[in-house]
Amino acid sequence: MKCLSVVSARTEAYLKLSLIPLLLGLAACASSNNDDDPTACDSGEKASDSYCVEYIPGGAMAEQVGKNTFTLHIDKRADNTPATGLTVNLVPVMHMVGGMNHATPDEDCIESATTAGDYLCTIYYVMASEMNGVAMGDWALTAVIGGESVSFSPKVMMTMGDTVMAKLKGVSDLIPGMTGSDEPRTYYLFKDGMASTDSFGLFIAARESMMGFPAAYLNQTFNSGTAYELTVASMAVEASSDDGTTWLAANDEGQGHWRISGLGLTAGMANTLRVRLTVNSETKTLDGTGAGQDYQTFTVTP
Repeated sequence: MKCLSVVSARTEAYLKLSLIPLLLGLAACASSNNDDDPTACDSGEKASDSYCVEYIPGGAMAEQVGKNTFTLHIDKRADNTPATGLTVNLVPVMHMVGGMNHATPDEDCIESATTAGDYLCTIYYVMASEMNGVAMGDWALTAVIGGESVSFSPKVMMTMGDTVMAKLKGVSDLIPGMTGSDEPRTYYLFKDGMASTDSFGLFIAARESMMGFPAAYLNQTFNSGTAYELTVASMAVEASSDDGTTWLAANDEGQGHWRISGLGLTAGMANTLRVRLTVNSETKTLDGTGAGQDYQTFTVTP
């Protein structure tokens, strides 16, 4: 008989490391978990035709707006051994309460170099599942493995404290609007990891449509093959820690990742950074007008 509440060995290890022993007693039935059906997946795993997939959060906190990392552990159903050499793509969709759907930026998954069957994934959520107690919608996160897929339903929380995401808009840089008229292209600037007193990282993506949020970097093409096609021929990211008196250029680390160094931030305190984005000689603004504020503000605590 399959144990309905069994804890996987990986989850058990996480619980031990977290000093949460409440569920460890359930491990006694783990050895018989698949006795009846060697191809069955453990409780808590999602099954496709060929694989058992376990979602392992990247930290103790729930998923939040902004950058999130997690691991997908994938075993073969045929023999319960780690599945290696796979290509794993993510398809995140927010099903909003009002009936509309939209995606969010992600970087798909990279196979771990140290743990067989582990695939390290990164996603950047642009919206919480609820805001101030009001439901916004439900996230569906589908992992596509070859011609197969499994889906998870993460609840994404709002964030407190430092800024994790900000937006700037194009001026003459436009995309098709939801109402039929054109609208400014939105650029999403995400905090990319922990800041230090010296440096601050950003991941930048741009919206093509409600379902397209590709990373922004040199030679990237948005809305390819349409009247709104834009190839990034030049791109500059700058930051100022002194209210705009001095601007420091960010280093392009590739695939949408940028890092500004030499900031001189104060450790343990909330610092204010201004961040400016210029694509193809057009500096993006808060409201998408030429006269609009041409920077975003980030609160950063090293």
